[in-house]
Amino acid sequence: MLALVNGSGSGSKVFQSLLDGHDEIMMLPAYPLMYFYPNWNQWFNELTDNWTWDNIIDRFIHQHASVIHSKKIPGFNGLNQLGPKKNESLSIDEKEFRNCLAHLLQGEEITSKTFLLAIHYAYTFCSGQKLNNKNLLVYHIHIQEYLIDYLLIDFPDLKVIGMVRDPRSNLEKRYNGSYGNVDKEKLRKSDTELFRKRLIWYSYKHVYEGLCLLSALPEGRVRVIRHEDLVLKRIEVMEEVSSFLNIPYSLSFNKITFGGKEWWGDKIYNMEPMNIVNPSVLSDEWKTSLNPIECFLREGVLLDFFLKYNYETKYYRYDNMFNRILIFLLILLPNKMEVRSALRLLNPLNIWRFLKYSLKESLGGGELKDYSWNSTYKHKWTYKKLNLWMPHNHHGALRKHKLSSSGSFFNGKIFIIILRLKYLLRQITRYCINTISFPIIYIKRCLILYSYFYRRIKATNCLPKAIY
Repeated sequence: MLALVNGSGSGSKVFQSLLDGHDEIMMLPAYPLMYFYPNWNQWFNELTDNWTWDNIIDRFIHQHASVIHSKKIPGFNGLNQLGPKKNESLSIDEKEFRNCLAHLLQGEEITSKTFLLAIHYAYTFCSGQKLNNKNLLVYHIHIQEYLIDYLLIDFPDLKVIGMVRDPRSNLEKRYNGSYGNVDKEKLRKSDTELFRKRLIWYSYKHVYEGLCLLSALPEGRVRVIRHEDLVLKRIEVMEEVSSFLNIPYSLSFNKITFGGKEWWGDKIYNMEPMNIVNPSVLSDEWKTSLNPIECFLREGVLLDFFLKYNYETKYYRYDNMFNRILIFLLILLPNKMEVRSALRLLNPLNIWRFLKYSLKESLGGGELKDYSWNSTYKHKWTYKKLNLWMPHNHHGALRKHKLSSSGSFFNGKIFIIILRLKYLLRQITRYCINTISFPIIYIKRCLILYSYFYRRIKATNCLPKAIY
């Protein structure tokens, strides 16, 4: 097995798309199984007295419906804009898939490992591929924590490939695209405003700690790929990949596809549709958008990262005692994202905008998005501690009732008005607490940088060997 994770960079899906079509590789397109293990644990707790393969298959097909058809529970993976006209999707026959799973699992002990293998075998068979040609299972688990906590236990001999990218450009890309744009699509508008400050911490945690957990694996079984090298020297990279994975080099490595259909990326990442590795990863826009102090700080804290992966420093030229002391002090300096986020929270126009969003949501309907049904809200690392999935009585009532609800005046409309006022009061309270607690994000960001800087000085950071 090869596990793909995001590492501390970007481009894991485009790298995976290069593996698509190889005769010896078995994999599901993109990462519809990212939350497989957390869901498995949930099913185990909920089906204690009915822990059977039939019930597990039912739960899987309900919560991982995109495996059957990519238009069901669509994510930000571009799988519904495939093909030359960008209007194709991926699907398999649900009945055939169910029957294939049931056949494979008959008489087998119920374990997560057995089910994960059966899912891949059944999908490969139902998509018309030949199972006897397959020598490598590629699982895009994406999240390092799931790899260490779950997958490594089931498959202790697996190999891992992650991604890295120049942190001088990657950090802002994470803040605006991978987290900011996703929040706009996934969250209620009021929550998008409330949680904006957390994106700063998420972005820094991704860039500065994204490789830490990979230290749990033997060095010989972990590699990273510079996203930039998929543009600069893709052939050489893919040749080394095939050697690392013990599979022959294939001409399919020259194609960017999923399910054999041209893949064009996803608009969530602020990019035009393109069936090539996005050349903008080579952009040096950071030279003008990033002020010299912040650039000096990132280069100084991440100096071992820059040296290991051949990123040339622009400002941090000498790693002497003076510069280290300067880095220690500069970490305390609020950055541009923190200043803008704090000012936004205090801006009267933004406060009014938040109240307007909350008022619309208090009326129920589509504005009050339901967080209870999708695994993202329960398991995504940026959401799971927020408990968004937990039901709130007035949320459910607001979604079910409208001002025109039938019933008596006191039992109907007055009750709903009270619920709406309660929702607005709760929102105002949340906004005030969110504003007051802003320094916590600043402290967390400082701690992430100090922690990495300390490990850098002690030479204990996990920096796997790169493929290039």
